Amino acid sequence: ADILLEDKDALKQRVASEKEKATKAINEATDTQGVTAKLNDGKTAIAGIGLDEAKQRKADKDKADLTKSLEQAKLDAVKAIEAKATAKNKEIDEAGLLPEDVTALKQQVEAEKTKAIDNVNKANTVEDVTMKRDEGITAIGNISLDAAKQRKADSGKVLALQTAKNNALTELEAVAKAKVDEIENADILLEDKDALKQRVAS
Repeated sequence: ADILLEDKDALKQRVASEKEKATKAINEATDTQGVTAKLNDGKTAIAGIGLDEAKQRKADKDKADLTKSLEQAKLDAVKAIEAKATAKNKEIDEAGLLPEDVTALKQQVEAEKTKAIDNVNKANTVEDVTMKRDEGITAIGNISLDAAKQRKADSGKVLALQTAKNNALTELEAVAKAKVDEIENADILLEDKDALKQRVAS
């Protein structure tokens, strides 16, 4: 029977006790009718030793063990999901992305993590926990940084172009000012100074 070891021992002790009691009664019988009666009493007593309570205790223990292993599987799964989310956030931090993309990507990570943990906690079997854990870890891993990296690269090009323009305009301004100063200090007619300065400006 599928019962606990301690219940097996206890039940076997009860059988031995009933057998011993019946044996003593049979040996003390004074006639064959008495022997038959005591034999039947002993058989009835032994047959009446029920296993139902022991079987129920085994079933209850199995259920408790299953619940315990399920809860442990859930705890382990949540840890694995959180570890994956932490690793993904680290990848985002180290990618040198634009601040707004860092925020958006971390929000995606948090959303997938929360969803995965919720699915794990709703699972009813260890197998289901494992499946939901793996789905969550995959979803977090699949959050792509490619578009954000491209935006960062594009913003770098725009910045480089604007810097080049600013530098060129500063240099042009300096050259023009130097020419205007040269005209201003030259010993020429006033109308020629004005005409030359207009040419520089244009």
